Amino acid sequence: MVIACLSEETSITPREKEARLRQGSLRVGWGIAHAFRKKWPKKKAMLNQKYRHQVAQALHTMEKIGDLTRSRAARLKTVPSNSRRFIQKTNCLRWKEYVQESQEGRKSRARYATREREYMNARYNDLITSFEHSYKSPKGRELLSEIKAHGFILRLFLGRNPEWRPRLKAALFEFEHATIINS
Repeated sequence: MVIACLSEETSITPREKEARLRQGSLRVGWGIAHAFRKKWPKKKAMLNQKYRHQVAQALHTMEKIGDLTRSRAARLKTVPSNSRRFIQKTNCLRWKEYVQESQEGRKSRARYATREREYMNARYNDLITSFEHSYKSPKGRELLSEIKAHGFILRLFLGRNPEWRPRLKAALFEFEHATIINS
């Protein structure tokens, strides 16, 4: 939906169009889905119909009670107003808002990824060091169960921290050697 009317007579350069988008005098038209454009008139009509129905019900109950003077006054008051209400479009963003939301989203995703990576590093550092000390410990068993399950996150950790791979291989070799001797 375009706020500033752009006809074919007025030619706008892309630079002017971008400036208008940033000022907020032009809405982002390409961001609105086809279904939204098709359903918007129906949504408005349904909300107005619901409002008219509520007014009619209120008038009917007033007439049923017998308060004819109030019902006539209410009818005269509501009918000329055409019972229209303003409906806020929630999915239409101005260009400035759209850019701000996308920038904030990028920042929050980056913060989340950083926190997740820090958590993963701390967790697997702890699991591998406890496995090196004792493979019978609960954390050692947890690491073994993840290795048996072909843990995707463990592979990510080892891909990002290749210095842990030889330590884990050495600890696994000792574990296999100890299980062969004990059995």
